[in-house]
Amino acid sequence: MTEQELLAIINGGESSTAQFKERLPHSDSLTDEIEIFDTSIKDIDTWLFSEYFKKKYKMSYEEKGMTLEEALINNKVMSNNHLTLAGLLFFGWEPQSLCPAFTIKFVMFIGNDIGGNNYKSKPEDLKGTIPELFKQGMMSIANNLL
Repeated sequence: MTEQELLAIINGGESSTAQFKERLPHSDSLTDEIEIFDTSIKDIDTWLFSEYFKKKYKMSYEEKGMTLEEALINNKVMSNNHLTLAGLLFFGWEPQSLCPAFTIKFVMFIGNDIGGNNYKSKPEDLKGTIPELFKQGMMSIANNLL
């Protein structure tokens, strides 16, 4: 399965990229725009964000006359001096250190009984940005199931 095929499944057949679109109860904020406290501009992989910006806008944020902070805010990667959830998950250094719930745990059991303790493999937890998690997850599946 390719990345595009997986994204099409996630999006119910749409060809655009998957995004969080749930609203928080009693809030006008989208889930991906939640501010992650204890984060700052120092938690961003600036090279990764710069490459994303160049790909999206066909020029650097400097060429558009913006500072890094302005570019981060305009792209909803940062809000009120904190990273947003989407910003952390896509451009953060070690996102799971601040949001451990976004760690992928991968275990392959022998047979069909998940209650057993006979593992075919139990690799390390998968950590990183969303694109890194996707690549690691696909590699884990390919290495353990094929």
